Amino acid sequence: MTSALLHSDVDREFVRKAPDSPTPAAHRHVTKEPTMTTTTTNSTLFEIDIESRFAAIVDQLTRRGFLAGGITAAGILGLAACGSSAADDPASAAPTRTIEAPLGASLVVPSEPKRVVALGASISNLCELGVPVVGTWTNAENAVPAAYKAAVAKLPKVQAADGTIDVEAIAALRPDLIFVWSGVSALERIEKIAPTFVYDSSSSITWQQRAQQTAYAVDKINAFDVARKAYRAEVARIRTAYAAQLANNHWYVVTPWDDANFQLEAVSTPGPAALKELGARFGKQQKHADTAANGGSKLSMELITDLSDADAMIFDDNGYGSTDGTLISANGRHLISQPAWKRLPAVTSGAMTVYNAFNIDNFTSGTAYLHAIEALCKKLKG
Repeated sequence: MTSALLHSDVDREFVRKAPDSPTPAAHRHVTKEPTMTTTTTNSTLFEIDIESRFAAIVDQLTRRGFLAGGITAAGILGLAACGSSAADDPASAAPTRTIEAPLGASLVVPSEPKRVVALGASISNLCELGVPVVGTWTNAENAVPAAYKAAVAKLPKVQAADGTIDVEAIAALRPDLIFVWSGVSALERIEKIAPTFVYDSSSSITWQQRAQQTAYAVDKINAFDVARKAYRAEVARIRTAYAAQLANNHWYVVTPWDDANFQLEAVSTPGPAALKELGARFGKQQKHADTAANGGSKLSMELITDLSDADAMIFDDNGYGSTDGTLISANGRHLISQPAWKRLPAVTSGAMTVYNAFNIDNFTSGTAYLHAIEALCKKLKG
């Protein structure tokens, strides 16, 4: 596949902050983070004519009857095991292809990777695409959809929670492709083990763009195209069906920070970005979150009452993996125990849901989040 440079084919409002740890979402608010400076992407992405591909792919699938039953994105892609037997032979002799990596370097990779190591990268995308993963980072299971959690939990962990990478352990897994963020201290040693696809952690790219990069690297861009089309169809359906509930109520996405503070998420993060795309109206405090550094406005517990204008809220529980209303983090339980929190209109009316929106980086979790918003809309007046 020939690639050129991409600038805007995937929606720009889905912006993720640059990670500063191997598990950027899972540990983002456990400790105070340094302010990250992001740059606008230019030559770090790939030009892929998604819409024209969709036309051909959907036409082909429809004629074959695959879309007639309303098949979901997950159904199209298939649920991956996210694991590979250690006895499998590495694909060193397998056919290869040359791709353009995000940082501008050409990279020779297996045409069909068989033993992939994902370090602080989009393991959810690899699972969703059916790519065999043989090693990953500590706590990666907290950042993937429920369908992949058990398999990912069993994978060898070659990167610690503090970012330390066990290069020897990676080599022992005999990977044929490695995914990693830029800036890791052991990068030069890692690159000597196997072809290494380096995500640019300094750039402000969307979760859909990163998912596209991952699909491109493993030669599954067609699967990405079909999944994205299904996701976009859900966006359009919910935006139309619940236009009044989304536009006539005030929305916030709130994240617990520590025992003294919480954060109001900015529209540059996945949770509010999806709400914005659906046509949601935010509360009056949103403007402060959108102009703050680090993707949101950190507020003290004394300012909980500033959320009183919210009719509906998404509670992003500290970057942990809950999508069923269960509060996992101690900080999350502490925030909802505050008397002022319990008196918020959105809380007393039951118009709050718990969803790990910050960890959205694939179409499975992205679609599930849309459905969580839809469930809230059903509780609201138009």
